[in-house]
Amino acid sequence: MSQYWWVAALGCSVLTSLYIYVNQIFRLPGAMMMVYRGFGQVVMLLPFAFLFEPIDNWQFYALCTLQGFLIAFDDNRLLRSSKAFGAEITGAVQPLSLGLIFALWLVIRPQQFFELTADIRRFLLVVACLAGIAFSIMGLNKIKASRKAFQYLLPVLFALSLNDVVNKESMHFGAANLPSAIFYYILITAAVSGSANFYAFLRRHRPKDLVNGKNLRCGTVFVVLGALLIVVKNLAMYLTPNPAYASALIFLYPLWIIFANALYLRWKGCKDYPGVNFKIVAVLLTSVIGLVLVH
Repeated sequence: MSQYWWVAALGCSVLTSLYIYVNQIFRLPGAMMMVYRGFGQVVMLLPFAFLFEPIDNWQFYALCTLQGFLIAFDDNRLLRSSKAFGAEITGAVQPLSLGLIFALWLVIRPQQFFELTADIRRFLLVVACLAGIAFSIMGLNKIKASRKAFQYLLPVLFALSLNDVVNKESMHFGAANLPSAIFYYILITAAVSGSANFYAFLRRHRPKDLVNGKNLRCGTVFVVLGALLIVVKNLAMYLTPNPAYASALIFLYPLWIIFANALYLRWKGCKDYPGVNFKIVAVLLTSVIGLVLVH
């Protein structure tokens, strides 16, 4: 089943595009969205806890707790960026973290480094494919505010690399019972990230804003999307040999956002809707296919 890691990663890519795009529409504060996501998922999952046997490994719980704080930081800033700069530019900067994810995992799992470098041709193909994906996604977005967005998202690039490596490692510690590992991963990370963002939310907003009817409806959509996204991402991270491979395909989501924006503007009758550079798309697809075939 591990050879199908790319299927789960592509599914996660589509869900991520919806997850990022939704706040471009709702335009709620990032901390509020994360409070809904965190506490909403806890409320949704707790009634089913008796169905899942706890993971007998303290390292799993430690990593899930760390992951919760990373998610709180990453997603809050990504959602604020989506609100301020738009979903396309927010997605365009993130692929720069691919190299960090790839290198960090090889540091943690040095045996994979030696396996890859034993076949230098394969190693160079993997690096070329990852670079092709990263720079193609960035090339699809030609927006003047990209430098400002990059400066804002720079801390996220480093946190994202650690985030995906911790995600992969936590699934490793829970591999003996994957359904339970995914369940408790979502429960713990949701509780931690929700609590952290609740503190941030109270610094700028009133608690009663959380029970506003419109906000609750938007938050419910976000909770469901977030839960589906995490399930599929955890599966992809469990199956992939290196978290950078799954992340590379997940980071395709700006492409789906670009297509969605273009279709929407065309449907609205706008003649000057953005086109797509098909040369860049060709490089992107070649790199994706190459990465899948190398493994």
